[in-house]
Amino acid sequence: MNGIGSTGQQRPGIKVDLRDMPDEKCPECGGVYFVSVIRIKRISKIMVGSDKDQQYPIPLLQCATCGWREPDPFSKPSNGTEPTDAPGEPSADK
Repeated sequence: MNGIGSTGQQRPGIKVDLRDMPDEKCPECGGVYFVSVIRIKRISKIMVGSDKDQQYPIPLLQCATCGWREPDPFSKPSNGTEPTDAPGEPSADK
């Protein structure tokens, strides 16, 4: 393969064979397959100056084997406790 960037376009001068690159592994089970999941934040119409609330999607990766999810950069504990759907924990629907 010839230097593929994150946009899928080739970058001149860089030659990368993805077969030679190590797999990213789940820190919990060592699995190498992940699925994309999306957390959606709702932004008030008052804050954005619109007639409708806006939705902001946050793409995250979740292990296809054990359900571990990468830490959500927008989750924050309240009163020093973990949020109900803690980052890095399997989703409640598993």
